Amino acid sequence: MQSTKSRCRIAIWSAHDNGFLWGIGQGLLNSMMIRYLLIDVCKAQPETMAWEGTVVSWAIAAPRFAGFFRFFTALLIDWLGSRKWFCIGGLLFAPVFVGLIPLGVPQLVAWDWQTVFPAAIPVFVIAMWFLYHLVEYLAMVAFFSWIGDIVPERVRSRFFAWRQGWLLGGTLLGVLLATRLLPKLFPVAANAPPWELYLIPATLGGLFKLVSVLPLVKMPEVAWHRTTFKFTDRFMQMFAPLLNRRFMLLVGFVSWIHLANGLTQVTQTEYNKWLFPYATIALFGTLTQTGQFFLSPPTGRLIQRFGNARVMVVSMVLVSSGSLCYFAATPGTRYFLALAAAAWVFWIGVNIGTINMAVGLARPDEKTAYLAFFFAVTTGMLAFGTIVGGNIADCLRDTQFTIPLINATWDYAQLSFVLSWLMRLLSGVWLIPFYFFHERHEKHEQIILSTD
Repeated sequence: MQSTKSRCRIAIWSAHDNGFLWGIGQGLLNSMMIRYLLIDVCKAQPETMAWEGTVVSWAIAAPRFAGFFRFFTALLIDWLGSRKWFCIGGLLFAPVFVGLIPLGVPQLVAWDWQTVFPAAIPVFVIAMWFLYHLVEYLAMVAFFSWIGDIVPERVRSRFFAWRQGWLLGGTLLGVLLATRLLPKLFPVAANAPPWELYLIPATLGGLFKLVSVLPLVKMPEVAWHRTTFKFTDRFMQMFAPLLNRRFMLLVGFVSWIHLANGLTQVTQTEYNKWLFPYATIALFGTLTQTGQFFLSPPTGRLIQRFGNARVMVVSMVLVSSGSLCYFAATPGTRYFLALAAAAWVFWIGVNIGTINMAVGLARPDEKTAYLAFFFAVTTGMLAFGTIVGGNIADCLRDTQFTIPLINATWDYAQLSFVLSWLMRLLSGVWLIPFYFFHERHEKHEQIILSTD
């Protein structure tokens, strides 16, 4: 029988392998590609051109609405009885929905569904995108709860930093494959519909995500200690985080920045499409992910030294400048978007800090319920902000606003970028109680591994 230390080491490297392969799939098929696909579909039909902002907002928000169902993760794992196999099953099943996108879109076109129902393709793509994220999100709550019980707390922040690095490295490779190699290997005819450009990367992305599940099979099962086995009590545990004041401050912080992000998701996508082709925007994303890849390990060390909250607040100050770059971007100064991509490198501090803090603040015997609550509420806020922002953009796209204090006139997009910048700057107020102490780490942590 392997020692606990050996099994922990196997689990850590298996999680890194999973992150790298999943990242390749993520780079090949990502949300920006879905948005560009839907914009091209909307512009190709006069009936849907006026809905562009709404369609894009639903494409962005659909995965966030799927996040609400994370509340039920603990109940579903109770029914199955294993976090390991719940996670593996979910990550095997999720790519099936992604694979239906490149298969279904050509069929809908061939059957001429647009004449019967003009929004047929957008509805189909958004529905598959929703179902894919629904299953993936449930599986990832189980994964973080499972791996959180395997990795000792004293090295957990470094583990999450390194896994984030492997994930970003895989995403970087996937983006390069999608934008540089695949167009040369599988050229699209000049007279082909623009959305055909995205179908081959989408297919390969789904295959890589399927393969990424294999390393997880080697990870050890962990005995799941539950305080109750009654369905009604487990249901009530879903709302236990409401009584944890420090945990709710973290939820408030992430919800606030997600609201700021959501309000500008559609306008940012429209600026991207307006100023650059997909390959260039993907390149900017690659540069951001490259920076995050190299910053992941030192970010983990900074968090261990200075604490999660301080690193997260400094990161948000740097990230917020990206909104001002979008505000300044025009056809003549479009490379301000490259500066925004550089500013967003520092999201890595927020991403690592929030998941590390969420795992650390969760009660050990209710970790799955806490993480399910955290992800459901915060992504729900991003969905809400995105839908509101998309509908406002459709209504006010041509409206000009006079700003009396500086005697300037802004359109809605510019106003939304400034408001987003201010909201991100103010987000640190939620973490004030955490500024004056480092999160304490236990020197020893008992890891209970099953013998299965």
